[in-house]
Amino acid sequence: MASYRSILMICVIVTSLLHAIHGRKDFVCPEKDILGGCKDPKECIYENPNDCGGFIQCDDSGKVYYQKCNVGLKWNDRIKNCDIPRKTTCH
Repeated sequence: MASYRSILMICVIVTSLLHAIHGRKDFVCPEKDILGGCKDPKECIYENPNDCGGFIQCDDSGKVYYQKCNVGLKWNDRIKNCDIPRKTTCH
C-alpha cells in the first residue's frame, strides 16, 4: 500500500511541475460560443496566452483541446490560423 501512495504522490508532483514549467492554466471555453454550437471551422478557436506556437480549440460540448502549429509557425488570431511569425498577433 505504501508503494501505491508513493507512486500516486510522484504522479501528482510531476503533473504539477509540468503545468508550472509550461505555464499552462486551465482554459474554460466561453459559454456564449459553446451555446452557438461551434459550427464554423473558425469558431471556438482562441489564442493560447501561454504558447504562441499553438492555439486552443473548443468543441460544442465545451471540451478544450490544446493544438500546436506546424514547426516555425505561430498563431495569428486575426485569421484564426497558424501563420509566419512576422504576421502573428501573439506576442
